[in-house]
Amino acid sequence: MQSTSLSFDNSIANSSLNADNFLTQRSGWTGSGLTPHRVAQRTTCICVQCANGSSFVPTSTGSTAITKPLEISWVNSSNLNYIDSLAFGTKWNTPTITYSFYNNALNGAYYADTKGLSEVSDTTKAFIRNILENYIEPFVNVDFVEVADTATSHGQVRYMLSNDADYAHAYFPYPGMNQSGDVHLDPDNDNNLTDDGWQTGPGSYGFETLIHETLHALGLKHPGDYNGNEQGSTGLGPFLPRWEDNNTNTVMTYSPSTHYAVSLMPYDIAALQYLYGASSLNAGNTVYSFDRVSGYSDGSRYWGSSTIDVKLALWDAGGVDTLDFSKLAADAKGYVLELTEGGMLTTKAAYDNMPFITPDDTSRTVYRTSAYGTAIADNSIIENVIGTSSADDIVGNAVANQIEGNGGNDWIAGDNGKDSLFGGDGRDELLGDNGNDILVGGNGGDIISGGRGSDIIWGGQVPVGQTSLGGRAKVVDSIIDTMTGGAGRDVFVLASGRQYDLIRDFQDGFDRLRLSAGISPSRVHAVQQGQNTLVKAGNDVLAILTGVQANRITAADIQFA
Repeated sequence: MQSTSLSFDNSIANSSLNADNFLTQRSGWTGSGLTPHRVAQRTTCICVQCANGSSFVPTSTGSTAITKPLEISWVNSSNLNYIDSLAFGTKWNTPTITYSFYNNALNGAYYADTKGLSEVSDTTKAFIRNILENYIEPFVNVDFVEVADTATSHGQVRYMLSNDADYAHAYFPYPGMNQSGDVHLDPDNDNNLTDDGWQTGPGSYGFETLIHETLHALGLKHPGDYNGNEQGSTGLGPFLPRWEDNNTNTVMTYSPSTHYAVSLMPYDIAALQYLYGASSLNAGNTVYSFDRVSGYSDGSRYWGSSTIDVKLALWDAGGVDTLDFSKLAADAKGYVLELTEGGMLTTKAAYDNMPFITPDDTSRTVYRTSAYGTAIADNSIIENVIGTSSADDIVGNAVANQIEGNGGNDWIAGDNGKDSLFGGDGRDELLGDNGNDILVGGNGGDIISGGRGSDIIWGGQVPVGQTSLGGRAKVVDSIIDTMTGGAGRDVFVLASGRQYDLIRDFQDGFDRLRLSAGISPSRVHAVQQGQNTLVKAGNDVLAILTGVQANRITAADIQFA
Protein backbone atom coordinates (compact mmCIF):
# COMPACT_ATOMS: atom_id res chain seq x y z
CA MET A 1 0.00 0.00 0.00
CA GLN A 2 1.22 3.53 -0.65
CA SER A 3 0.06 7.11 -0.22
CA THR A 4 -1.39 8.71 -3.34
CA SER A 5 -3.08 12.02 -4.07
CA LEU A 6 -6.43 11.86 -5.84
CA SER A 7 -8.37 14.62 -7.56
CA PHE A 8 -12.06 15.10 -6.94
CA ASP A 9 -14.86 17.61 -7.24
CA ASN A 10 -14.52 19.96 -4.28
CA SER A 11 -17.99 21.34 -4.90
CA ILE A 12 -19.57 18.25 -3.41
CA ALA A 13 -17.04 17.83 -0.61
CA ASN A 14 -17.49 19.06 2.92
CA SER A 15 -16.22 22.61 3.28
CA SER A 16 -13.51 21.56 5.72
CA LEU A 17 -11.85 19.37 3.10
CA ASN A 18 -9.80 19.96 0.00
CA ALA A 19 -8.06 17.92 -2.65
CA ASP A 20 -4.75 17.98 -0.80
CA ASN A 21 -6.01 16.38 2.39
CA PHE A 22 -8.33 13.80 0.85
CA LEU A 23 -6.17 10.85 1.85
CA THR A 24 -3.01 12.12 3.50
CA GLN A 25 -4.97 13.74 6.33
CA ARG A 26 -7.17 10.65 6.69
CA SER A 27 -10.33 12.72 6.24
CA GLY A 28 -12.33 11.88 3.16
CA TRP A 29 -15.36 13.25 1.41
CA THR A 30 -18.29 10.91 0.96
CA GLY A 31 -20.84 12.94 -0.91
CA SER A 32 -22.72 16.19 -1.04
CA GLY A 33 -23.39 17.68 2.37
CA LEU A 34 -21.84 14.77 4.24
CA THR A 35 -19.40 15.22 7.10
CA PRO A 36 -15.81 13.95 6.86
CA HIS A 37 -15.07 10.32 7.53
CA ARG A 38 -11.81 8.57 8.28
CA VAL A 39 -10.65 6.64 5.27
CA ALA A 40 -7.94 4.17 4.41
CA GLN A 41 -4.80 6.25 4.02
CA ARG A 42 -3.27 4.33 1.14
CA THR A 43 -4.93 3.70 -2.19
CA THR A 44 -2.56 1.30 -3.93
CA CYS A 45 -0.45 -1.69 -3.08
CA ILE A 46 3.13 -1.22 -4.29
CA CYS A 47 3.93 -4.90 -4.62
CA VAL A 48 5.36 -5.71 -8.04
CA GLN A 49 2.20 -7.52 -9.09
CA CYS A 50 -0.11 -4.60 -8.34
CA ALA A 51 2.19 -1.80 -9.43
CA ASN A 52 2.57 -3.32 -12.89
CA GLY A 53 -1.02 -4.47 -13.30
CA SER A 54 -1.77 -7.40 -15.56
CA SER A 55 1.61 -7.15 -17.32
CA PHE A 56 3.48 -8.46 -14.28
CA VAL A 57 6.24 -10.98 -15.06
CA PRO A 58 8.15 -11.83 -11.86
CA THR A 59 11.90 -12.07 -11.60
CA SER A 60 14.17 -13.17 -8.79
CA THR A 61 17.14 -10.88 -9.22
CA GLY A 62 19.00 -9.33 -6.35
CA SER A 63 21.42 -10.18 -3.60
CA THR A 64 22.38 -13.74 -2.80
CA ALA A 65 20.39 -15.45 -0.06
CA ILE A 66 18.61 -18.68 0.76
CA THR A 67 15.90 -20.06 -1.51
CA LYS A 68 12.49 -20.81 0.00
CA PRO A 69 10.36 -23.87 -0.80
CA LEU A 70 7.97 -22.97 -3.62
CA GLU A 71 5.08 -25.45 -3.47
CA ILE A 72 2.79 -23.35 -5.64
CA SER A 73 0.14 -24.26 -8.20
CA TRP A 74 -2.14 -22.42 -10.61
CA VAL A 75 -5.89 -22.33 -9.94
CA ASN A 76 -8.71 -22.25 -12.49
CA SER A 77 -11.46 -19.66 -12.43
CA SER A 78 -14.43 -20.37 -10.17
CA ASN A 79 -16.77 -18.59 -12.62
CA LEU A 80 -18.12 -16.68 -9.62
CA ASN A 81 -17.24 -13.01 -9.79
CA TYR A 82 -17.10 -12.39 -6.03
CA ILE A 83 -14.45 -15.13 -5.81
CA ASP A 84 -12.56 -14.45 -9.05
CA SER A 85 -12.37 -10.73 -8.24
CA LEU A 86 -10.22 -11.71 -5.24
CA ALA A 87 -8.39 -14.88 -6.34
CA PHE A 88 -5.14 -14.01 -8.14
CA GLY A 89 -4.95 -17.50 -9.66
CA THR A 90 -2.26 -19.23 -7.61
CA LYS A 91 -2.08 -20.89 -4.22
CA TRP A 92 0.24 -22.78 -1.92
CA ASN A 93 -0.48 -26.41 -2.72
CA THR A 94 0.41 -27.95 0.64
CA PRO A 95 -2.06 -28.61 3.50
CA THR A 96 0.49 -27.12 5.90
CA ILE A 97 1.67 -23.58 5.22
CA THR A 98 4.70 -22.47 7.17
CA TYR A 99 5.39 -18.92 8.24
CA SER A 100 8.32 -17.15 9.85
CA PHE A 101 9.61 -13.75 10.88
CA TYR A 102 12.77 -12.34 9.34
CA ASN A 103 15.67 -12.69 11.79
CA ASN A 104 17.98 -9.79 12.55
CA ALA A 105 20.84 -12.28 12.67
CA LEU A 106 20.66 -12.42 8.84
CA ASN A 107 22.04 -8.86 8.69
CA GLY A 108 19.86 -7.81 5.77
CA ALA A 109 20.51 -10.83 3.54
CA TYR A 110 17.68 -11.29 1.04
CA TYR A 111 16.98 -12.69 -2.42
CA ALA A 112 16.20 -9.30 -3.98
CA ASP A 113 17.45 -5.72 -3.89
CA THR A 114 15.23 -4.70 -0.98
CA LYS A 115 17.04 -2.53 1.55
CA GLY A 116 16.92 -2.11 5.30
CA LEU A 117 15.40 -5.44 6.32
CA SER A 118 14.83 -6.12 10.01
CA GLU A 119 12.74 -8.17 12.42
CA VAL A 120 9.21 -7.18 13.42
CA SER A 121 8.45 -6.48 17.07
CA ASP A 122 7.23 -9.15 19.45
CA THR A 123 3.85 -7.40 19.77
CA THR A 124 3.36 -7.36 16.00
CA LYS A 125 4.40 -11.02 15.82
CA ALA A 126 1.70 -11.86 18.37
CA PHE A 127 -0.96 -10.08 16.29
CA ILE A 128 0.17 -11.87 13.11
CA ARG A 129 0.06 -15.26 14.86
CA ASN A 130 -3.45 -14.40 16.08
CA ILE A 131 -4.55 -13.53 12.53
CA LEU A 132 -3.14 -16.73 11.00
CA GLU A 133 -4.16 -19.17 13.69
CA ASN A 134 -7.41 -17.66 14.99
CA TYR A 135 -8.90 -15.68 12.11
CA ILE A 136 -7.79 -17.53 8.97
CA GLU A 137 -7.06 -21.16 9.90
CA PRO A 138 -10.51 -21.74 11.49
CA PHE A 139 -12.19 -21.01 8.13
CA VAL A 140 -10.01 -23.00 5.71
CA ASN A 141 -8.52 -26.47 5.40
CA VAL A 142 -4.98 -25.28 6.14
CA ASP A 143 -2.64 -25.72 9.10
CA PHE A 144 -0.36 -22.73 9.71
CA VAL A 145 2.90 -23.71 11.40
CA GLU A 146 5.52 -21.24 12.58
CA VAL A 147 9.12 -22.19 11.76
CA ALA A 148 12.49 -20.66 12.53
CA ASP A 149 13.89 -18.05 10.17
CA THR A 150 17.55 -18.93 9.64
CA ALA A 151 20.35 -18.64 7.09
CA THR A 152 19.23 -21.91 5.49
CA SER A 153 15.45 -22.02 5.80
CA HIS A 154 12.32 -20.00 6.57
CA GLY A 155 8.57 -20.05 6.12
CA GLN A 156 6.57 -19.98 2.92
CA VAL A 157 4.91 -16.83 4.26
CA ARG A 158 7.53 -14.50 5.69
CA TYR A 159 7.12 -11.22 7.57
CA MET A 160 9.75 -8.49 7.78
CA LEU A 161 10.28 -4.79 8.30
CA SER A 162 11.61 -3.06 5.20
CA ASN A 163 12.73 0.47 4.43
CA ASP A 164 11.29 -0.07 0.94
CA ALA A 165 7.85 -1.04 2.21
CA ASP A 166 6.28 2.45 1.97
CA TYR A 167 3.74 1.36 4.60
CA ALA A 168 3.13 -2.23 3.43
CA HIS A 169 3.22 -4.59 0.48
CA ALA A 170 3.22 -8.34 -0.12
CA TYR A 171 3.87 -10.88 -2.87
CA PHE A 172 1.43 -13.46 -4.21
CA PRO A 173 2.48 -17.10 -4.39
CA TYR A 174 4.08 -17.30 -7.85
CA PRO A 175 5.95 -20.27 -9.37
CA GLY A 176 9.70 -19.72 -9.45
CA MET A 177 9.71 -16.46 -7.47
CA ASN A 178 11.58 -16.48 -4.18
CA GLN A 179 9.69 -13.44 -2.89
CA SER A 180 6.44 -15.42 -3.00
CA GLY A 181 4.54 -14.99 0.25
CA ASP A 182 6.80 -12.27 1.62
CA VAL A 183 5.14 -9.45 3.56
CA HIS A 184 7.04 -6.16 3.92
CA LEU A 185 6.04 -3.69 6.63
CA ASP A 186 7.16 -0.11 7.24
CA PRO A 187 9.39 -0.03 10.36
CA ASP A 188 8.10 3.44 11.32
CA ASN A 189 4.70 1.87 12.04
CA ASP A 190 6.11 -0.86 14.28
CA ASN A 191 6.94 1.44 17.14
CA ASN A 192 3.77 3.47 17.56
CA LEU A 193 0.20 3.01 18.71
CA THR A 194 -1.48 5.22 16.13
CA ASP A 195 -4.36 3.88 14.05
CA ASP A 196 -1.83 2.98 11.33
CA GLY A 197 0.49 1.14 13.71
CA TRP A 198 1.16 -2.58 13.61
CA GLN A 199 1.05 -2.72 17.42
CA THR A 200 -2.32 -1.00 17.86
CA GLY A 201 -4.33 -4.19 17.55
CA PRO A 202 -7.85 -5.24 16.50
CA GLY A 203 -10.13 -2.43 15.44
CA SER A 204 -7.33 -0.34 13.94
CA TYR A 205 -6.41 0.31 10.32
CA GLY A 206 -3.01 -1.26 11.03
CA PHE A 207 -4.55 -4.55 12.17
CA GLU A 208 -6.84 -4.73 9.13
CA THR A 209 -3.78 -4.06 6.95
CA LEU A 210 -1.94 -7.01 8.52
CA ILE A 211 -4.89 -9.21 7.49
CA HIS A 212 -4.94 -7.61 4.02
CA GLU A 213 -1.23 -8.21 3.34
CA THR A 214 -1.39 -11.75 4.73
CA LEU A 215 -4.18 -12.55 2.27
CA HIS A 216 -2.01 -11.23 -0.59
CA ALA A 217 0.64 -13.73 0.54
CA LEU A 218 -1.98 -16.51 0.37
CA GLY A 219 -3.17 -15.60 -3.12
CA LEU A 220 -5.81 -12.86 -2.88
CA LYS A 221 -5.71 -9.64 -4.88
CA HIS A 222 -7.53 -6.31 -4.81
CA PRO A 223 -11.18 -6.37 -5.93
CA GLY A 224 -11.04 -2.98 -7.68
CA ASP A 225 -9.13 -1.42 -10.55
CA TYR A 226 -6.84 0.64 -8.31
CA ASN A 227 -3.50 -0.50 -9.64
CA GLY A 228 -3.10 0.49 -13.27
CA ASN A 229 0.38 1.79 -14.06
CA GLU A 230 1.41 5.15 -15.48
CA GLN A 231 1.08 3.82 -19.04
CA GLY A 232 -2.65 3.43 -18.47
CA SER A 233 -2.88 -0.35 -18.11
CA THR A 234 -5.52 -1.73 -15.81
CA GLY A 235 -4.99 -3.70 -12.64
CA LEU A 236 -5.59 -7.40 -12.20
CA GLY A 237 -9.22 -8.12 -13.11
CA PRO A 238 -11.94 -9.19 -12.85
CA PHE A 239 -13.32 -6.68 -10.38
CA LEU A 240 -16.27 -6.40 -8.06
CA PRO A 241 -19.14 -4.06 -8.90
CA ARG A 242 -18.26 -0.83 -7.16
CA TRP A 243 -21.23 -1.02 -4.79
CA GLU A 244 -19.84 -4.32 -3.45
CA ASP A 245 -16.27 -3.03 -3.12
CA ASN A 246 -16.18 -2.31 0.62
CA ASN A 247 -14.82 -3.86 3.80
CA THR A 248 -18.21 -5.26 4.77
CA ASN A 249 -17.52 -7.79 2.00
CA THR A 250 -13.72 -7.96 1.86
CA VAL A 251 -10.65 -6.63 3.65
CA MET A 252 -8.92 -6.51 0.25
CA THR A 253 -10.83 -3.34 -0.67
CA TYR A 254 -9.40 0.16 -0.79
CA SER A 255 -12.72 1.89 -0.32
CA PRO A 256 -12.86 4.09 2.79
CA SER A 257 -14.41 2.89 6.03
CA THR A 258 -15.29 4.37 9.39
CA HIS A 259 -14.75 1.03 11.18
CA TYR A 260 -12.28 -1.74 10.43
CA ALA A 261 -12.48 -5.51 10.16
CA VAL A 262 -10.93 -7.80 12.76
CA SER A 263 -11.44 -10.98 10.72
CA LEU A 264 -11.79 -12.17 7.17
CA MET A 265 -15.04 -10.91 5.67
CA PRO A 266 -17.52 -13.03 3.64
CA TYR A 267 -15.91 -12.67 0.19
CA ASP A 268 -12.46 -13.31 1.67
CA ILE A 269 -13.68 -16.51 3.31
CA ALA A 270 -15.34 -17.67 0.08
CA ALA A 271 -12.20 -16.99 -1.99
CA LEU A 272 -9.83 -18.68 0.46
CA GLN A 273 -12.15 -21.67 0.78
CA TYR A 274 -12.18 -21.96 -3.01
CA LEU A 275 -8.38 -22.02 -3.00
CA TYR A 276 -7.75 -24.18 0.06
CA GLY A 277 -11.04 -25.88 0.98
CA ALA A 278 -13.52 -25.16 3.76
CA SER A 279 -13.05 -26.09 7.39
CA SER A 280 -15.52 -27.94 9.61
CA LEU A 281 -15.80 -25.06 12.09
CA ASN A 282 -18.94 -25.41 14.24
CA ALA A 283 -20.36 -28.25 12.15
CA GLY A 284 -22.65 -29.30 15.01
CA ASN A 285 -25.62 -27.53 16.60
CA THR A 286 -24.15 -24.21 17.73
CA VAL A 287 -25.59 -21.36 19.79
CA TYR A 288 -23.98 -18.01 19.04
CA SER A 289 -24.48 -15.68 22.01
CA PHE A 290 -24.04 -11.99 21.20
CA ASP A 291 -23.25 -9.35 23.80
CA ARG A 292 -22.91 -6.70 21.06
CA VAL A 293 -23.33 -6.76 17.29
CA SER A 294 -19.53 -6.80 16.94
CA GLY A 295 -18.87 -9.66 19.33
CA TYR A 296 -20.18 -13.12 20.10
CA SER A 297 -19.29 -16.45 21.70
CA ASP A 298 -19.80 -19.78 19.95
CA GLY A 299 -19.40 -21.70 23.21
CA SER A 300 -15.73 -22.43 22.53
CA ARG A 301 -14.24 -18.97 22.01
CA TYR A 302 -15.11 -15.31 21.70
CA TRP A 303 -15.07 -13.64 18.29
CA GLY A 304 -14.82 -9.93 17.57
CA SER A 305 -14.75 -7.22 20.21
CA SER A 306 -16.72 -6.81 23.43
CA THR A 307 -15.71 -3.14 23.76
CA ILE A 308 -15.57 -1.38 20.36
CA ASP A 309 -17.56 -1.38 17.14
CA VAL A 310 -15.79 -3.39 14.43
CA LYS A 311 -16.60 -5.61 11.47
CA LEU A 312 -16.28 -9.38 11.43
CA ALA A 313 -17.81 -12.44 9.77
CA LEU A 314 -19.56 -15.54 11.08
CA TRP A 315 -18.82 -18.84 9.33
CA ASP A 316 -20.71 -22.00 10.31
CA ALA A 317 -20.08 -25.38 8.67
CA GLY A 318 -23.38 -27.09 9.54
CA GLY A 319 -25.85 -28.25 12.16
CA VAL A 320 -28.99 -26.55 13.46
CA ASP A 321 -27.80 -23.23 14.78
CA THR A 322 -29.19 -20.37 16.85
CA LEU A 323 -28.26 -16.70 17.04
CA ASP A 324 -29.12 -15.44 20.53
CA PHE A 325 -29.33 -11.65 20.85
CA SER A 326 -31.28 -11.60 24.11
CA LYS A 327 -28.28 -10.13 26.00
CA LEU A 328 -27.86 -7.13 23.71
CA ALA A 329 -28.40 -3.77 25.36
CA ALA A 330 -31.60 -1.91 24.55
CA ASP A 331 -31.18 0.35 21.53
CA ALA A 332 -33.49 3.29 20.85
CA LYS A 333 -33.67 2.59 17.12
CA GLY A 334 -33.37 -1.20 17.36
CA TYR A 335 -31.47 -3.83 15.41
CA VAL A 336 -31.32 -5.44 11.97
CA LEU A 337 -30.80 -9.22 12.03
CA GLU A 338 -30.47 -10.89 8.60
CA LEU A 339 -30.01 -14.66 8.38
CA THR A 340 -29.30 -14.65 4.64
CA GLU A 341 -25.81 -15.32 3.29
CA GLY A 342 -24.04 -11.97 3.30
CA GLY A 343 -26.68 -10.62 5.69
CA MET A 344 -25.76 -8.17 8.44
CA LEU A 345 -26.30 -8.36 12.18
CA THR A 346 -26.08 -4.78 13.38
CA THR A 347 -27.94 -1.78 14.75
CA LYS A 348 -30.48 0.07 12.63
CA ALA A 349 -28.32 3.18 13.02
CA ALA A 350 -25.33 1.39 11.47
CA TYR A 351 -27.19 -0.64 8.86
CA ASP A 352 -26.45 0.45 5.29
CA ASN A 353 -25.54 3.85 6.69
CA MET A 354 -21.85 4.32 5.83
CA PRO A 355 -21.20 6.22 2.58
CA PHE A 356 -18.15 5.31 0.52
CA ILE A 357 -16.59 5.99 -2.86
CA THR A 358 -14.24 3.52 -4.53
CA PRO A 359 -10.78 4.97 -5.32
CA ASP A 360 -11.01 4.02 -9.02
CA ASP A 361 -14.39 5.68 -9.67
CA THR A 362 -13.90 8.95 -11.54
CA SER A 363 -17.65 9.61 -11.39
CA ARG A 364 -17.37 9.83 -7.56
CA THR A 365 -20.62 7.92 -7.09
CA VAL A 366 -21.59 7.53 -3.44
CA TYR A 367 -22.54 4.02 -2.32
CA ARG A 368 -23.51 2.78 1.13
CA THR A 369 -22.69 -0.15 3.33
CA SER A 370 -23.08 -0.94 7.02
CA ALA A 371 -20.73 0.85 9.38
CA TYR A 372 -20.06 -2.11 11.69
CA GLY A 373 -21.45 -5.45 12.84
CA THR A 374 -21.25 -9.14 11.96
CA ALA A 375 -21.74 -10.44 8.42
CA ILE A 376 -22.98 -13.96 7.65
CA ALA A 377 -20.48 -15.78 5.41
CA ASP A 378 -21.54 -17.69 2.30
CA ASN A 379 -22.68 -21.30 2.85
CA SER A 380 -23.37 -20.55 6.52
CA ILE A 381 -26.96 -21.66 7.11
CA ILE A 382 -28.46 -20.34 10.34
CA GLU A 383 -31.84 -21.74 11.37
CA ASN A 384 -32.95 -19.97 14.54
CA VAL A 385 -32.92 -16.51 16.10
CA ILE A 386 -33.78 -15.05 19.49
CA GLY A 387 -34.21 -11.29 19.13
CA THR A 388 -33.48 -8.39 21.43
CA SER A 389 -35.63 -6.40 23.84
CA SER A 390 -35.65 -3.57 21.27
CA ALA A 391 -37.46 -3.15 17.96
CA ASP A 392 -35.88 -5.69 15.63
CA ASP A 393 -36.10 -6.14 11.87
CA ILE A 394 -35.46 -9.87 11.39
CA VAL A 395 -35.20 -11.59 8.01
CA GLY A 396 -35.07 -15.37 7.67
CA ASN A 397 -33.53 -17.46 4.90
CA ALA A 398 -34.55 -20.30 2.62
CA VAL A 399 -34.56 -23.03 5.29
CA ALA A 400 -37.10 -23.63 8.07
CA ASN A 401 -36.46 -20.85 10.58
CA GLN A 402 -37.68 -20.49 14.13
CA ILE A 403 -37.57 -16.80 14.99
CA GLU A 404 -38.55 -15.17 18.28
CA GLY A 405 -38.83 -11.40 18.27
CA ASN A 406 -38.60 -11.17 22.06
CA GLY A 407 -39.46 -7.65 23.32
CA GLY A 408 -40.00 -4.52 21.28
CA ASN A 409 -42.11 -3.75 18.24
CA ASP A 410 -40.56 -6.19 15.80
CA TRP A 411 -40.85 -6.73 12.06
CA ILE A 412 -40.19 -10.40 11.22
CA ALA A 413 -40.14 -11.93 7.73
CA GLY A 414 -39.72 -15.68 7.39
CA ASP A 415 -38.72 -15.80 3.69
CA ASN A 416 -38.85 -19.33 2.21
CA GLY A 417 -39.10 -22.49 4.27
CA LYS A 418 -41.56 -23.80 6.83
CA ASP A 419 -41.01 -21.11 9.44
CA SER A 420 -42.20 -20.62 13.00
CA LEU A 421 -42.39 -16.93 13.91
CA PHE A 422 -43.05 -15.69 17.45
CA GLY A 423 -43.59 -11.97 17.90
CA GLY A 424 -43.20 -11.95 21.68
CA ASP A 425 -43.99 -8.75 23.57
CA GLY A 426 -44.75 -5.57 21.65
CA ARG A 427 -46.78 -4.61 18.60
CA ASP A 428 -45.17 -6.86 16.03
CA GLU A 429 -45.57 -7.42 12.31
CA LEU A 430 -45.07 -11.02 11.15
CA LEU A 431 -44.76 -12.01 7.50
CA GLY A 432 -44.66 -15.73 6.73
CA ASP A 433 -43.82 -15.32 3.02
CA ASN A 434 -43.41 -18.65 1.18
CA GLY A 435 -43.83 -21.99 2.92
CA ASN A 436 -46.35 -23.49 5.33
CA ASP A 437 -45.65 -21.31 8.35
CA ILE A 438 -46.67 -21.03 11.98
CA LEU A 439 -47.10 -17.42 13.11
CA VAL A 440 -47.73 -16.41 16.72
CA GLY A 441 -48.27 -12.73 17.46
CA GLY A 442 -47.68 -12.89 21.20
CA ASN A 443 -48.52 -10.12 23.65
CA GLY A 444 -49.49 -6.90 21.85
CA GLY A 445 -51.54 -5.66 18.93
CA ASP A 446 -49.86 -7.51 16.08
CA ILE A 447 -50.18 -7.53 12.31
CA ILE A 448 -49.78 -11.06 10.96
CA SER A 449 -49.61 -12.12 7.32
CA GLY A 450 -49.10 -15.74 6.38
CA GLY A 451 -48.04 -15.09 2.78
CA ARG A 452 -47.98 -17.97 0.35
CA GLY A 453 -48.51 -21.47 1.67
CA SER A 454 -50.93 -23.05 4.13
CA ASP A 455 -50.24 -21.27 7.40
CA ILE A 456 -51.36 -21.54 11.02
CA ILE A 457 -51.84 -18.13 12.62
CA TRP A 458 -52.25 -17.29 16.31
CA GLY A 459 -52.97 -13.72 17.35
CA GLY A 460 -51.73 -14.08 20.90
CA GLN A 461 -51.86 -17.66 22.15
CA VAL A 462 -49.05 -20.15 21.88
CA PRO A 463 -50.40 -23.61 21.06
CA VAL A 464 -50.00 -26.52 23.45
CA GLY A 465 -46.63 -28.16 22.87
CA GLN A 466 -45.35 -25.21 20.80
CA THR A 467 -42.76 -23.11 22.64
CA SER A 468 -40.45 -20.34 21.61
CA LEU A 469 -36.68 -20.71 21.62
CA GLY A 470 -36.31 -18.61 24.73
CA GLY A 471 -39.36 -20.06 26.50
CA ARG A 472 -40.70 -16.56 27.11
CA ALA A 473 -43.68 -16.31 24.74
CA LYS A 474 -46.92 -15.06 26.29
CA VAL A 475 -49.97 -17.30 26.51
CA VAL A 476 -52.60 -14.62 25.90
CA ASP A 477 -52.81 -10.91 25.25
CA SER A 478 -55.53 -8.32 25.38
CA ILE A 479 -54.82 -6.33 22.21
CA ILE A 480 -56.57 -6.56 18.85
CA ASP A 481 -54.50 -8.43 16.27
CA THR A 482 -54.79 -8.08 12.50
CA MET A 483 -54.36 -11.31 10.52
CA THR A 484 -53.94 -11.96 6.81
CA GLY A 485 -53.55 -15.54 5.68
CA GLY A 486 -52.49 -14.87 2.10
CA ALA A 487 -52.43 -17.54 -0.57
CA GLY A 488 -52.92 -21.14 0.55
CA ARG A 489 -55.26 -22.88 2.98
CA ASP A 490 -54.74 -21.12 6.30
CA VAL A 491 -55.79 -21.91 9.86
CA PHE A 492 -56.57 -18.96 12.16
CA VAL A 493 -56.40 -19.89 15.84
CA LEU A 494 -58.81 -18.05 18.15
CA ALA A 495 -59.10 -17.90 21.94
CA SER A 496 -61.62 -16.50 24.40
CA GLY A 497 -60.85 -14.22 27.32
CA ARG A 498 -58.92 -11.74 25.17
CA GLN A 499 -59.61 -9.10 22.56
CA TYR A 500 -60.87 -10.23 19.17
CA ASP A 501 -58.77 -10.81 16.07
CA LEU A 502 -59.40 -8.98 12.81
CA ILE A 503 -59.06 -11.44 9.90
CA ARG A 504 -58.90 -9.68 6.55
CA ASP A 505 -58.94 -12.49 3.98
CA PHE A 506 -60.82 -15.48 5.41
CA GLN A 507 -62.17 -17.71 2.62
CA ASP A 508 -65.15 -19.76 3.76
CA GLY A 509 -65.00 -23.35 2.62
CA PHE A 510 -61.22 -23.11 2.22
CA ASP A 511 -59.56 -21.56 5.30
CA ARG A 512 -60.31 -22.75 8.82
CA LEU A 513 -60.97 -21.21 12.23
CA ARG A 514 -59.42 -23.27 15.02
CA LEU A 515 -60.85 -22.59 18.49
CA SER A 516 -58.61 -23.16 21.48
CA ALA A 517 -59.36 -25.56 24.31
CA GLY A 518 -62.12 -24.54 26.71
CA ILE A 519 -64.50 -23.15 24.10
CA SER A 520 -67.70 -25.19 23.91
CA PRO A 521 -68.87 -25.86 20.33
CA SER A 522 -72.45 -25.22 21.39
CA ARG A 523 -71.64 -21.59 22.30
CA VAL A 524 -70.02 -20.69 18.96
CA HIS A 525 -72.07 -18.79 16.41
CA ALA A 526 -71.63 -16.30 13.56
CA VAL A 527 -73.39 -12.90 13.51
CA GLN A 528 -73.64 -10.52 10.57
CA GLN A 529 -72.47 -6.95 11.25
CA GLY A 530 -72.61 -4.81 8.15
CA GLN A 531 -70.33 -6.33 5.52
CA ASN A 532 -68.46 -8.35 8.15
CA THR A 533 -69.07 -11.43 10.29
CA LEU A 534 -68.54 -11.64 14.04
CA VAL A 535 -67.46 -15.06 15.29
CA LYS A 536 -68.64 -15.28 18.90
CA ALA A 537 -68.50 -17.71 21.83
CA GLY A 538 -71.52 -16.68 23.84
CA ASN A 539 -71.15 -12.91 24.23
CA ASP A 540 -67.38 -12.89 23.60
CA VAL A 541 -66.27 -11.78 20.14
CA LEU A 542 -63.47 -14.08 19.02
CA ALA A 543 -62.87 -12.64 15.56
CA ILE A 544 -64.17 -10.28 12.91
CA LEU A 545 -64.08 -11.71 9.39
CA THR A 546 -64.01 -8.75 7.01
CA GLY A 547 -66.08 -9.00 3.85
CA VAL A 548 -67.55 -12.40 4.79
CA GLN A 549 -71.28 -13.20 4.99
CA ALA A 550 -72.31 -14.93 8.24
CA ASN A 551 -74.65 -17.36 6.48
CA ARG A 552 -71.67 -18.82 4.63
CA ILE A 553 -69.87 -19.89 7.83
CA THR A 554 -70.64 -23.54 8.55
CA ALA A 555 -69.39 -26.21 10.94
CA ALA A 556 -66.93 -27.28 8.24
CA ASP A 557 -65.13 -23.94 8.62
CA ILE A 558 -64.47 -24.43 12.33
CA GLN A 559 -62.08 -26.77 14.13
CA PHE A 560 -62.05 -27.37 17.88
CA ALA A 561 -58.95 -28.15 19.92
